[in-house]
Amino acid sequence: VDVCLMGYGQTGAGKTYTLFGEEPGTVGIAGFAFARLLKLLQDKSAEMEEPGGGGAAYVLSVTMVQVYMDQAQDLLAPSGSEPVRIVRTKEDRTLSEVGGAVCRTL
Repeated sequence: VDVCLMGYGQTGAGKTYTLFGEEPGTVGIAGFAFARLLKLLQDKSAEMEEPGGGGAAYVLSVTMVQVYMDQAQDLLAPSGSEPVRIVRTKEDRTLSEVGGAVCRTL
């Protein structure tokens, strides 16, 4: 399963608040999505461990990139890291990839 969360809008519109929450105890859409994904994976893993379940393993990996002023910033990379590149392939103009971003396995 691939998931993309995106906030778009002008400065001060509330993108960060919507995605991550602002006050203690609020998680925003990103926190809610992570919690839901983890719950689904736990439920599926429990199903697979039952007799006749087939036994499967799941891996959850995350990449977080912020695009600001035409620059892509990797939010999981150590501060001071090189900016990541947004690459569009000539064959498929609708496909964009973020090159060089950190992908963390949870």
